[in-house]
Amino acid sequence: VLDFCAAPGTKTTHMGELMDNRGSITAVDVSPEKLEKIEQNCRRLGVEIVSTRLASDVGQLEPRSFDVVLVDAPCSNTGVLGRRPEARWRFSGENLTGLVEDQKALLTMAGEFVAPPGRLVYSTCSIEPEECGQIAHWFTKRRGRFGLSDEILTLPGGGESPEHWHDGGYVAIFNSS
Repeated sequence: VLDFCAAPGTKTTHMGELMDNRGSITAVDVSPEKLEKIEQNCRRLGVEIVSTRLASDVGQLEPRSFDVVLVDAPCSNTGVLGRRPEARWRFSGENLTGLVEDQKALLTMAGEFVAPPGRLVYSTCSIEPEECGQIAHWFTKRRGRFGLSDEILTLPGGGESPEHWHDGGYVAIFNSS
């Protein structure tokens, strides 16, 4: 498994636990500080199958060498405004345009590492169409070897009391051929 944008390691360690600490996970992020946070969480939770790598070194990885690649992309956070109200002050059309370009670049790069017949998983904590379904459909048109096998958009909400509330987000699963 290759995990792009992995810090602080929540999804990384969860995958490690689901894999019963068998196989391998390469966790990638942009700074040594973020990689250290991933490593701390792996040690704390006893996940031993994770190696970390700086994003600037990802080009040294072998293309088409991972069965599963996860891209949990930086996004506008519009699906989690209930927990991150400060995100609403950073949200703008200009900011969204920049995020979408970054998401497209990350998804394109990540796709290079998926070995056929592998899977590429793209997720955000956004509910903006530009960061969700529009990206998924853009990617399948641009990268013919990937087909969209599933996508789920979850809107934030829930019941009347906080214990029933949940965040919003998006996930797309692509199969490679």
